[in-house]
Amino acid sequence: MALNRRCLIAGFAGVGVALEPLRPWLMGISAALLLFGMWQLYRRPKVCRPPSRISLILFWTCAVAVLGMVVAPQLVAGFLADL
Repeated sequence: MALNRRCLIAGFAGVGVALEPLRPWLMGISAALLLFGMWQLYRRPKVCRPPSRISLILFWTCAVAVLGMVVAPQLVAGFLADL
C-alpha cells in the first residue's frame, strides 16, 4: 500500500515539474475565474433570492485553496505530501 502511495505522489510531482513553465498563465486563469465566480455570486441578482449557502462555501473554499497555491506553493505541496 505504501509503495502505491509513493508512486502516486511521484506521479503528481512529475506533473508539477512539467506544468511549472505554465504557472504564471495558470495563476492568471485561476484569478480570472475567481473574479468571474465572485461577479456571478455578488452582482445584483436578477431574481429575488440571495446566493445559497453551499455556493458561498464552495466559492470561498476554492478561493482560499487558489490563494494558498499562489502565495505559498511549497507549503501547500509539503502539506499535501504529508497526507
